[in-house]
Amino acid sequence: HRRELIARTIANLAAGLEIECIAEGIETPQQLEMISRFGCTAGQGYMLGYPMSLEQAIALIKERASPSHLPRSAA
Repeated sequence: HRRELIARTIANLAAGLEIECIAEGIETPQQLEMISRFGCTAGQGYMLGYPMSLEQAIALIKERASPSHLPRSAA
């Protein structure tokens, strides 16, 4: 699996250089699991979300920052 070898090599290089590795083109759960195994903690792709306009991105950030999306305390 040449693609897996390339992804692993890039993740290892990033780790060795102590820089963040962002995986692109994640389209399947298997790809997400694979890059997670390689230590990649950031990614993008159609599985995670589709491209959006600036206005859509701002609305999403505001929605996720609303109190209804915050974790409830254990109290």
